[in-house]
Amino acid sequence: MTVLEERGKTMPQIGYYNYYNNPHRYSPTEVVDRYQEMVDRATGDEIYANNEDPYSDRNKALRNLDEQLASTAASIRSRCRTQQEVRTYLSQKYFGTSDFTYTKKWTDPERYAMFENEYNAVCYGTIGGGNFNDPRLSGKVELKTYEEQKTDEKAANQRIISNQINLFLQNHGVCIEENQSFHLSINPYSYIVQASGDMSEALLQKIKELLESNNDSRDIFYWGLNNGAKYSEESLTKWRAYQNVKKYSGLELQQLQLVDGKFYTENGEDAWELIKEGISKDSSIAPEFKGAAYDYVQGLMDVVADKGWDNIPDIQMDIMYSGKNGLYVA
Repeated sequence: MTVLEERGKTMPQIGYYNYYNNPHRYSPTEVVDRYQEMVDRATGDEIYANNEDPYSDRNKALRNLDEQLASTAASIRSRCRTQQEVRTYLSQKYFGTSDFTYTKKWTDPERYAMFENEYNAVCYGTIGGGNFNDPRLSGKVELKTYEEQKTDEKAANQRIISNQINLFLQNHGVCIEENQSFHLSINPYSYIVQASGDMSEALLQKIKELLESNNDSRDIFYWGLNNGAKYSEESLTKWRAYQNVKKYSGLELQQLQLVDGKFYTENGEDAWELIKEGISKDSSIAPEFKGAAYDYVQGLMDVVADKGWDNIPDIQMDIMYSGKNGLYVA
């Protein structure tokens, strides 16, 4: 039994944890309950660009199966010391010829799905996105096309981020009536907000200052990128180039000097060398992916160098918020 399970033997914790220290998987220091994070986001006043509906049929079914498997998974972990032992045990359970004959009533795809979900529950504490061929999941969720699923997810995200903004403003003394609205124009580089609308200048200034705090305007900008904002591929590349240069070197791309297709600081330093150093030191990028990161950022910068910073239009992010309809792209 793991140290985490020793702390609470009566009820195994539900959530992601790398129980067998798989070097190819993320290893948090404690259980990460992603479902509870979804609930907290959906009901809280912190603003996030990407949200999921924890109460959708799909997410409720996944959570219910996580809960059903929690005790079984903890029991298997107590007897299996390695992932290979887990795989052997579950292979016998779902595909063997003895001891677990009850599983033979399921089809091969169903048994494989049950095996896969239970394996993930044992090794990682959760079935994650789940295999819906599992008879414990099938029938509880309406199967939809990819397009239908994405439409539902976008609608849920819009509803949740609108609620987050509403609660955030209310908790800071700003109440937007149903017949009121305001317009946000967000700078794609600094995320500075220009607010306008049918309310006093003092109130608009307060909204601006609140949304610029804690990077909230950045999350609203990110939401707009994926929810109807109009921009060209070149404008998107320009924005990505700026953000990556800023992230890895702290430099402002538009302030660099362009000489013979290369960017230099005002002190004559080669900006690319500083960016490469930043990427090499970034612990979030695995060593085997450093080369791909170099190529990606270099490719973005090459586009800006070829066209010229001033010759590529900026992304124009214009977003509306109304008390009736919530957040939407203008």
